[in-house]
Amino acid sequence: MKKAFAILMSILMLFLTACKPGGESQAPEVPETGEQEPLRVVTDSYLVADWYSPNPALPEQGKQIFQVMIEHFGGTPNGVQVELEVLPADRSQYEAELTHLRTQIMAGGGPDVFHLSGFGGCIQEQPNSTLFPNPEHAMASGFFLPLDDYIENARFMDFDNFDRAVMDAGRYEDKQYILPMLYRIPAGVLRKEAEPSSLPSSWTEALTCPDDEVREQYSRAAVELPGFREMMFEQIADNAGEELLIDRDELFQRTKEALDLYREFPNGIKGRSLDDCVWTIDYYWLDNTSEDEAAYTFFAPRNPQGGVTASVEAWCAVNKNTDFPEDAFFITDFLLSRDFLSYSKFWNSKKFPSTDDVMFSAVNLGAIPVHNAILTTPKGFFMSDRNPIQSTRQMEALKESRESVTFAYLTSNVDRELDHMFLSLVERLGKGEALTDEDIRRATDKTYTTLKMMLAES
Repeated sequence: MKKAFAILMSILMLFLTACKPGGESQAPEVPETGEQEPLRVVTDSYLVADWYSPNPALPEQGKQIFQVMIEHFGGTPNGVQVELEVLPADRSQYEAELTHLRTQIMAGGGPDVFHLSGFGGCIQEQPNSTLFPNPEHAMASGFFLPLDDYIENARFMDFDNFDRAVMDAGRYEDKQYILPMLYRIPAGVLRKEAEPSSLPSSWTEALTCPDDEVREQYSRAAVELPGFREMMFEQIADNAGEELLIDRDELFQRTKEALDLYREFPNGIKGRSLDDCVWTIDYYWLDNTSEDEAAYTFFAPRNPQGGVTASVEAWCAVNKNTDFPEDAFFITDFLLSRDFLSYSKFWNSKKFPSTDDVMFSAVNLGAIPVHNAILTTPKGFFMSDRNPIQSTRQMEALKESRESVTFAYLTSNVDRELDHMFLSLVERLGKGEALTDEDIRRATDKTYTTLKMMLAES
């Protein structure tokens, strides 16, 4: 009996040690050597841009910028030094470092804070793997610290002013483990004025829309960024339960519909590249018309259920096994602050004179910040500042689109596999191959089997 009681007390002490409550000062322990280990933050935030245009100086520059930001927010609560670890851009080194970090994490160590990208969409330049291939499953597996108590005492973030549907992507069993920072939603623009009520209310309705320009925008939304996965589906899997929630016939049908629509509009609108986003570019550039002459309608194409699906582009979380919970949350706190998400205190300042080569600028590639108040003025950083009328239209359309988000997700290997499958079929069409329904069925059946295997192995 005494032995059983001793074991029970040991388990209880371990539990209490692992579950340090938020809002209380937790002074980090100092090793016997007298040298305190730094708080480690790992990031891949610059890699999306770097794989397009490599910049060897960017990692070191980013580390310096990060230290200046920490100073701007007053430094860590307990004076812990912070070390930023930047994942390498070289593919082989990148994969090797992922393996190294995963080994540390599985052993109860690893970085204290994760500041990571979702690598969503179907862009080939982006990597296939991430530190957490399935973030939702990682939440369920207990890798991250629950942050609700800390959020209640946050100094910088304004959690009540965040996009609720997007933030819910980082919740598991009613606890906030992951904090989404930036996200994408499908984007469309018409070169004419159109009443919102005249636009299709769903993907299915768009397929039979008599307006070629509308159908073209739906085709582009499925083929480019964010991509096929966002346009076709809301929740596709219970990642924690390792269960696929779509069936083979649905995957085949949606794939066939998107490919048939792409056959109508294989070239898209001249002048747009794969990483353009309707919410961040000036559309009068597309057809060389004057900003005073052009009229545009901005909108978010809808999925088959009539809603808008959002993919989280950047997120942060705290390692459950961190020795510095309060200091680690300080990092996530300022990463979610209005200053950081808008960059209003940093970019184009004496300390940060250029926005071209800085890290943490995924927003420049079209991502949207979770902080609602950032996008309340026509000339905000994310809107066109060339035409106030055009910018107001963008702002109003974006507001309506954000409010229409019905599902948001953290990009996993399952989601990327869907986009890669569709992109490979689009490439086959682009090479002149006449895909039959049987060809499409073979591809979707193979992918469906792969998705189930991924969920079982996650």
